[in-house]
Amino acid sequence: MTRLLLRSDGLFAQAETALRRAVATTPDDAAALLRLGDVLRSKGELREALECYRRVASLRPADRRASWLVAVLSGTALPEQPPAAAPVPFVRQTDFLPPKRCAALLALALASRQRCEPGLVIAPSPGENERPQTVVEKGFADPARRNALMVDRRIVEQEVRPWFEARLRDAFAEALPRLRLREPREYRVEIGMSAYLGGGFFAAHKDNGASVVHTRLVSFAYYFHRHPKRFSGGELLLHDGDGEAGAFTRIEPWHNSIVFFPGACLHQVAAVESESPDFGDARFALARRSARRLHGRTFGMSGEDAGAAVGGAVSGYRNLTRLLLHSDGLWGVPRWRCSASWRPTPRMRTRCSAERPR
Repeated sequence: MTRLLLRSDGLFAQAETALRRAVATTPDDAAALLRLGDVLRSKGELREALECYRRVASLRPADRRASWLVAVLSGTALPEQPPAAAPVPFVRQTDFLPPKRCAALLALALASRQRCEPGLVIAPSPGENERPQTVVEKGFADPARRNALMVDRRIVEQEVRPWFEARLRDAFAEALPRLRLREPREYRVEIGMSAYLGGGFFAAHKDNGASVVHTRLVSFAYYFHRHPKRFSGGELLLHDGDGEAGAFTRIEPWHNSIVFFPGACLHQVAAVESESPDFGDARFALARRSARRLHGRTFGMSGEDAGAAVGGAVSGYRNLTRLLLHSDGLWGVPRWRCSASWRPTPRMRTRCSAERPR
């Protein structure tokens, strides 16, 4: 049923209608409010979802899930004890790069069309054991799990890393406490540039879900695109827990914004819808790469948690690999963005309000 719900825009609309009717009839129905919040959050209507969770928290102060979700979506301090199948905390910063730097990055992406190759996958899949280990470690193309183009990494290393990594490291220091992660003394930043054309997607996965990448600590996705925007969809979906509950947070890829989230969480890129075959109209991102913990050390989680983060990816894939591959981008776009829990500096240019930047 979960898979059916995620593939059907109509079923979400029906659920929302029924739940709104129930809440209108019984305003203090905390269970209906909680379910309505989950439906709205999965549609990307985060501001309305937050109001539902706040009402639940006022009606049931001991409800750990509602309190956790209020903190996740409002940017306030997370409760000490997360609920079962906890929704994933995230941090979004807008106006991440100066306009001229963002425009130069877009120009570089557009000039790299002839130096792109299909995006690869590394994390486990049911057929991984049948592949040579060297292929598994280096990555392999799997159109059923990922449809995207990656710009030649030599271009990224030469033209992007020298200035982008310094900006990232400053942002990591601010974002990690919000994600309940401690900044390691030493780490390496992986950067890759992707382009998602019409029909592009990346099925549910974990960025540290295979032994060769188990040291990934935090993931980021920096979004940019040409104006006017000629695509829809392509949102980042952060699944609660390992996805068994079927609930998730939908985050729209706003131009010149960046999102940070734990590398151990199950997430995916929703399908991109576009009538334009032009490469320049793609959804571009410096994404999927993450900061790494060095020397096999695990920062910000116990050894048992780290083992679960790696091993849990297999079960997550079996349940969610093919979710939301072909039916996203039809529910509209979110009208707000999550604020940060820290006090922003002028240099960060982070807007911490419930409204989308104008």
